[in-house]
Amino acid sequence: MRTTLRTIATVLLVALVATTAAQQRPKKPVIGEMAPEIKLTKRRGDKEGDSLLERYRERILVLFFFRSDDSASVEAIPLLNKIHKDLGKKGVVIIGISTEKTKNVESFAKGKEVEFLCYTGAEGIQHMYYVSAFPRVYLIDTGGILVDHFHPLDDLEEKILTQIRKTPPLGADPATLGKRLAQARGALSGKKYGKAYTYAKDVNILAEKGSDLEEQSGELIEQIEEAAEEWLQEARQAARKKEYEEACRILAELSIRFEGTEIGDDADKEISRLMGDRELKPKLNKAKDNARGEWINDEAAELLAGKRYLEAIKRYREVIELYPDTNAAQAAEKEVDRVNEDPKAQKRIAELRAEEEADRWLDIGDRYARIKLYNQAREYYERVRAEHPTSPAASKAKQRLDDLPEDDPEEDGELAEELKEADKEDTKKG
Repeated sequence: MRTTLRTIATVLLVALVATTAAQQRPKKPVIGEMAPEIKLTKRRGDKEGDSLLERYRERILVLFFFRSDDSASVEAIPLLNKIHKDLGKKGVVIIGISTEKTKNVESFAKGKEVEFLCYTGAEGIQHMYYVSAFPRVYLIDTGGILVDHFHPLDDLEEKILTQIRKTPPLGADPATLGKRLAQARGALSGKKYGKAYTYAKDVNILAEKGSDLEEQSGELIEQIEEAAEEWLQEARQAARKKEYEEACRILAELSIRFEGTEIGDDADKEISRLMGDRELKPKLNKAKDNARGEWINDEAAELLAGKRYLEAIKRYREVIELYPDTNAAQAAEKEVDRVNEDPKAQKRIAELRAEEEADRWLDIGDRYARIKLYNQAREYYERVRAEHPTSPAASKAKQRLDDLPEDDPEEDGELAEELKEADKEDTKKG
């Protein structure tokens, strides 16, 4: 069955540059030591980040070096998409890195339905990481330590799960997993079998092998599956009695939440049988859309609980846009309204947006500094300090101001003109 939700990330138009001078071969990455630092510089005025590793600190980072014309790279995409879908919400971040032109990678990502972020123009990063063959994966833990590098089809998922257990990212630590197990039990008691299965399965996948959490979640999954089997029988009986609303609701949740299991397959068979009825087909499709929306709403609720308001609102809006005529969409709208009416949430959202603006101005200043237009760089650094003095970017702006040379008036105009010409050339190339 198809994926219940496809979260396709836009392929970012970026260039990654190494911090080491281009003329000097950087130190070869060593497993067990800090991974080579990665600095980002975006074109077209997009938001930049000082450090890729810092941005994803407390996450398991998977760097996937690839080429669009490499068959092995293409073969790895479905697996990486699956890991992105299954483990992305548990603190695993996959980033594709290519030295190719943006136009080529963008076309490749669209054609192969790549669901994770991709960065282009990464000659410097390939150089830093000593990547000589494609595809290649570099696994980095929550502290920025390089754990391993290998071919992505060499037990990638199991290696990531092993690393999650060693250095749990936010959301995959034992305390959080214990709470999730309690949620699964509560959902089972409330006959919310799909939600119970989702929670228990998450715990079972992420818990340390041989731990009490793994054992307890495994036992709970068996109980949930037994209850779900009985629920499937209820759906069949409801269909025979022509209680189609109830039958559709149960079958949809079993199909979506138990995807890839015997129960999910049996639910799909029942759905296929009922789809033969013209009047039932739209009801079944709507029920499945609602089940998908409820699943996303559950994920958004977790983000809200962690005060990750912007991410939560984004997820709720996905439900509203993708499944507009469902109860899940109505529930999502209520949650968005609740966040909008919460003074504490709005204060935090304003702080986050201010931090984003400060980061953007800092990045613009950095771009000017790199091409030696120091007066323009100074203007943006000072703006960060003046308008966002408490932001993390403010201290960085102060340091940059302290280190900034004076402009060379003779070079100023020439460099500005060179920048314009370079931008024109980039535009022509796509």
